[in-house]
Amino acid sequence: MAVNSYLYWNNKGDEFYQNKEFHRAIKCYIKALETNRKSSLIWKNLGDAYISLKNFQKSIKCYNHALKIDPRCKEVWNNKGMAYSHFERYNEAIKCYNNAIRLDPQYLLALNNKGSSLIQLKRYNEAISCYNKALKIEPTKLIVLYNKGLTLYYLKRYKEAIDSFDKALNLKPNHIFTLVNKGIILAHLKKYEKAIDFFDKALGLGSNEKQTWHNKGTALGKLKRYKEAIVCFDKALELDEYYIQALRGKGIALFHLKNYDEALNYYNKTLELDSNSTQSWNNKGVVLDKLKRFEEAIYCFNKALKLDSKYVYAWSNKGFSLNNLRRYEDAINYYDRALELDSSEKETWYNKGTALGKLKNYKEALKCFDKALDLDHSYLNAVKGKGIVLFHLKNYDEALLFYDRIIDQGAESKQAWNNKGVILFKLKKFKEAISCFNRVLELDSEYKFAWNNKGRSQINLEKYSDAIISFSKALEIDPNFADALYNKACIESEINIINQSIRNLEKAIFIDEKYKRRAQNNKHFRKLKNLPEFIKITSNSSKY
Repeated sequence: MAVNSYLYWNNKGDEFYQNKEFHRAIKCYIKALETNRKSSLIWKNLGDAYISLKNFQKSIKCYNHALKIDPRCKEVWNNKGMAYSHFERYNEAIKCYNNAIRLDPQYLLALNNKGSSLIQLKRYNEAISCYNKALKIEPTKLIVLYNKGLTLYYLKRYKEAIDSFDKALNLKPNHIFTLVNKGIILAHLKKYEKAIDFFDKALGLGSNEKQTWHNKGTALGKLKRYKEAIVCFDKALELDEYYIQALRGKGIALFHLKNYDEALNYYNKTLELDSNSTQSWNNKGVVLDKLKRFEEAIYCFNKALKLDSKYVYAWSNKGFSLNNLRRYEDAINYYDRALELDSSEKETWYNKGTALGKLKNYKEALKCFDKALDLDHSYLNAVKGKGIVLFHLKNYDEALLFYDRIIDQGAESKQAWNNKGVILFKLKKFKEAISCFNRVLELDSEYKFAWNNKGRSQINLEKYSDAIISFSKALEIDPNFADALYNKACIESEINIINQSIRNLEKAIFIDEKYKRRAQNNKHFRKLKNLPEFIKITSNSSKY
């Protein structure tokens, strides 16, 4: 073959192309074109070399030359489509792929590439149609199975996506991208342990992608394994210190570990990188609320709502901060706006119920807790809220059922047992009430309210000596516990420890003057009614 022939230079260019020496290949193809500008093959080869160097504009010019010479070359139409795809000119790319497919309806590569461009345009169902056509031609084509699985994931058809990924993994068990994306879908299905297994497989095969570490960290966070999650986010940040998803993920994990100041630092970093992130403003607001910086939190929620007026979490969270500022009516307005956008958020119904309860609008509060329980019958906060509201409505028998339900759900908190005891006290079941307060004290012997409530129950059983011991225990924990001082004074009056009764009553009134009015009408002070000291400390004219 003559050194100066176009075939020589074309073949030489092919050798360099195969060895990925694209610059040298281009020189050879240009030499070939100097002697034969009418070869569509050489123009195609030159376009392919340019596309390999990501010089898409030049590649398109070359493909256009090739198509003028031979408009029926399917490979050129396909490759021109790929060049347009790199420019994100997907509609033009699809036209090229359609031309290739028109020339050869069995052209699998063009069908797959068309599907990829349709994905970018979010025309997912049309993409699936392309992949199904390709799989009829070759049912075991790995890249097509993978792309189909990815598209099904975008359509939230998770089980079908997993089926497609499983077929791909049967062909190539170590295909990293399929392993990662199957893990992502399993996480969406809340199968977090299984998801982590797939992320670990991908990482074990050498995938040191920041996204894989981030996805594993997110799954660990869902399992409340926050310290392990932080290790994963740190790995992602070692690969890219500005990776915003990992910064945000680490902030969330730190928040759940109650490391609020450090969490705030990470949310600030995400906002430095993207000040228009609705989620970051919302997250920053949540952590500021935990730090009791409520006004600053509200500022953050307002920023989030300015960016996205339909961001339901910001409406709800702003309501929560207003609630913490005791601006209950304002809080309810924000909860209502959140519920207009999404009435399926049980936490918002619960928070609205709590705010209504603070306003003593117990019947409306009850409706909110019922809404929350309709969404999740085992939602413990709503069960507790309903129990408290029923108590305030003096529906003690039903309130008791709800506290039994709380305890049956495994929430053996001191508050639950204490509140159950208070309800039993209201029902005059004093022995059962004392059993509840004893359970509280097994959980926390320093819980002053349980000692005080136990003493009140003992008074009603006329166990005055035992009651004195209970009130004394409460006062050892808190010497200024006004209710315990008042109750102890009642019993001391009954058992004729008059001077001590007067002293404790006076101290209780000094702390809170409401006990002055109570003492005037309390039968336990009948022995003190005519004593000058009692009259002095309980008269309306006395000042403390």
